[in-house]
Amino acid sequence: MNKAKPFLKWAGGKKQLIPILKNKLPSFQNKTIETYVEPFLGGGAFFFYLKNNFNIKKSYLFDMNKDLIRINKKGEFNTAFGFNNNPTIYDEENILQVHKSLINTKIFYSDFEKAKSFIDKNTLVYLDPPYRPLNKTSSFNFYTKEDFNDDSQKRLANFYKEMSERGAKLILSNSEPKNTNLNDNFFDDLYKGFYIDRVLATRIINSNAKKRGKIKELIITNYKSKKNNIQIKFNF
Repeated sequence: MNKAKPFLKWAGGKKQLIPILKNKLPSFQNKTIETYVEPFLGGGAFFFYLKNNFNIKKSYLFDMNKDLIRINKKGEFNTAFGFNNNPTIYDEENILQVHKSLINTKIFYSDFEKAKSFIDKNTLVYLDPPYRPLNKTSSFNFYTKEDFNDDSQKRLANFYKEMSERGAKLILSNSEPKNTNLNDNFFDDLYKGFYIDRVLATRIINSNAKKRGKIKELIITNYKSKKNNIQIKFNF
């Protein structure tokens, strides 16, 4: 049986990170996730992995990138089947599998703060914000017309802490500032008291082949998870 998969290639997509993320998941009884929330949908790679491998009773997906949520020329993300800023994803080429994957799923064009109303102690939350740039030329934080800057990262950290206090299980991925500055403790300070794991990734997105290679990225959870030494390769 064919499995639903991400609709489009997305810079920062997490398809290649899935081998690590799946080892970071908490335990679920009978492989059932009561509620799943993803405030930065992007290409949806991790969401589709979970839908193909777990029973998710309810899913709430969000993204502030209007071009991503409202792509509709090819039917990839079509708002015609949704209402009140709550569009349903529709894929012309794979409609059956996609339809089954999106049962009990709602998608919002909205800021991550909107997700609060759907999060409680029975919720798994995956946060994949625009990564903090390692230098001035590597920035991909112009995700929307509003710059996702350090203040945005701090606001997200406050969101993370608040949702953790509710009892939700949270996973967050981001860049590792120490790749370029060993004294940069930005995320260590923001997420002090949580579990910060540094994983190796091979990035080939750089146009300069000499600057491609293994770097570290951060996976932050509010619960103890399996450690691993998986190396990942991003094919952008």
